[in-house]
Amino acid sequence: MWNLVDSVIIALFFTGFTIRLLPGLVAYGRVFYCLVITIFVIRILDFFDVSRKLGPLTHIIGKMVTMFASLTVCFPR
Repeated sequence: MWNLVDSVIIALFFTGFTIRLLPGLVAYGRVFYCLVITIFVIRILDFFDVSRKLGPLTHIIGKMVTMFASLTVCFPR
């Protein structure tokens, strides 16, 4: 499963890099970079979940993200 996710991360990164080189599509390249960072952070947090010291922190981060998402939905710009 993670080999597939790693392949998707690498493909999205190079897609975003290629799109950013095109003059009118810089914003779309940034979207691809945001997707790559999001998937990469989720992957890293999955590694931290098995650690005795870092495992509880991943659950705290998960709760913070859900609270932040609800605030973002309630109070958009």
